Amino acid sequence: MLYNVTNLYGIQAQCSVNASILTGTTHAVSDGFNDSNSFFVDAGYKADGTWNIAASRLKPNPIIVGNITAFSLNYTVKAAGSTPVICTVLGVDTNGFDVPLAIINGVFNNPAG
Repeated sequence: MLYNVTNLYGIQAQCSVNASILTGTTHAVSDGFNDSNSFFVDAGYKADGTWNIAASRLKPNPIIVGNITAFSLNYTVKAAGSTPVICTVLGVDTNGFDVPLAIINGVFNNPAG
């Protein structure tokens, strides 16, 4: 989820999880970046738990301003346990200059039953 962004036109995310707990499946488009307003480069989920994905809006679509969901990464639960979900994200404007983004990473918890 993007909050209070200004002048955002492209985004690149590098995420990682514990591959013994979660397995990546597909990305899901959203209002921010989707098949009608953007171009995606998705390297797909890797066996080591990493996932690299990028998206750019396509002209004549406007820049992103405000609050919006960029896109989602879908995972399936593989085993009980806990894993950090750690992402580094780079945002750019229409000229390719950095757009500062603050990242809030989290933890997935799936306790043993």
